[in-house]
Amino acid sequence: MRPLETHVEMSSHLWMFNRVKELLTREGLLSGHASEDEVRIAIGRWLEMVEEASKESLISH
Repeated sequence: MRPLETHVEMSSHLWMFNRVKELLTREGLLSGHASEDEVRIAIGRWLEMVEEASKESLISH
């Protein structure tokens, strides 16, 4: 399998990463001056939340 960056330009990944950080900040899950570790933790929690919501959505249908 080719590395992900060969499929989509890295600038697109960075754009998405920045949008996710903005979302987490708006939702109060991340402070405006978060460290790299805090960003990783917040993104991990966000992924868990989204995965759980996805599972619940599949169950209810």
